[in-house]
Amino acid sequence: EAEKRAATLVRVVRQMLGTVLVLVVLMLVLSEFGISITPLLGAAGVAGVALGLGAQTLAKDFIRGFGLLFDNHVRVGDRVELAGCSGNVEAIGLRTITLRSDDGAVHFVPASEIKIVTNRSYGHVYALLEVGVSTGSDVDQALAILRDSGTALRADPLHADALLGEVEVDGVHRWTADTVFLRARLRTRPGQDRTVLREWRKLALTQLAAAGIRSQA
Repeated sequence: EAEKRAATLVRVVRQMLGTVLVLVVLMLVLSEFGISITPLLGAAGVAGVALGLGAQTLAKDFIRGFGLLFDNHVRVGDRVELAGCSGNVEAIGLRTITLRSDDGAVHFVPASEIKIVTNRSYGHVYALLEVGVSTGSDVDQALAILRDSGTALRADPLHADALLGEVEVDGVHRWTADTVFLRARLRTRPGQDRTVLREWRKLALTQLAAAGIRSQA
């Protein structure tokens, strides 16, 4: 977590310092050529006021971007949902955040558009399994299969390191006229929930079919 935050802050500070350095070097070069920079500084001040009055959205982007960084709500490498977009954070600036979605599309999200950040890379996440079984099925047996399949997954060397706790079976979540929906979950490391869920779903559906229980997930 500390490394991710440090990497994010380093990138933003580097961008800011690079901009300031370019401006300073430009001023020094102009001075070396005998061009007075005092009028330029005055003009820059006037232009800054004009731009400030006409660029309120831009100012909001910077203020909101700084707030996100200061509060450590999002870091490079996190998987997040914000402003109606979801994906992995590839870059963070004071004005925009760059996300790459699962299909490879890149989203450039202005910081001022971000009201709520859903971060799936903090501490732990859950692989949430919901399975529907036909009405009349043995619900207790189906719940036992969800627990057993999750336990088997924890014993699998390929997935054991991604899991952080025992299977939590919530029981009957909801039902319709012909389907009873059961729910269970496994706590996983950030970024591992989707992989775990795919394997758990496959294992659970296979075991339910072997027990003669019609199911859907």
